[in-house]
Amino acid sequence: MDLVERVGLTARATSTWRRLSGGEQQRVSLALALAADPEVVFLDEPTSGVDIDGRDTIRDIIASLSARGTTVVLASHDMAEAEKVASHAVLFQEGRVVAQGALVDLTAVKKRLRFTSLPTINTTELAGAAGSPAHHMGEGVYEIAAESSSRLVGRVTQWLAEQELPLISIDMGVETLEDAYRRLTGGHR
Repeated sequence: MDLVERVGLTARATSTWRRLSGGEQQRVSLALALAADPEVVFLDEPTSGVDIDGRDTIRDIIASLSARGTTVVLASHDMAEAEKVASHAVLFQEGRVVAQGALVDLTAVKKRLRFTSLPTINTTELAGAAGSPAHHMGEGVYEIAAESSSRLVGRVTQWLAEQELPLISIDMGVETLEDAYRRLTGGHR
């Protein structure tokens, strides 16, 4: 019963497999994987189809397994989800390894400022205002390839204001795991 409680299914303990939702079935599968108290756990898309609370529960379980020394191998297409629980990654493209290492090493290569506005911005003019190369990443997302700083943010936001363009969102810092994958594989948005 401890494993049922640990995966957050106490209220569904007497339900049959067929009456469980897809996310609840995922959590039962996780409980079965943990039953033998393994040294290595292989999880394939463990949060796929799981509700928000269930994802939090699964992430907590993965973190506690890792903290106690269990090796957790997580296969996932959802790189944002993997970033929440992983410390290391192996990136594949068409069945071959393109990169591997600590997340901080894989994503610390390129510093940047990324923001969202209208999809019609002239990137040559934006680059001139920013003082660094500017790229349209698609869907109104732009990236300035430069070390993020308050000066850079000021130049970009001032230019947007002068052009009467909205600033919908802004993100500064190192690239995400998905960004690193695209950079390493030559992929585009």
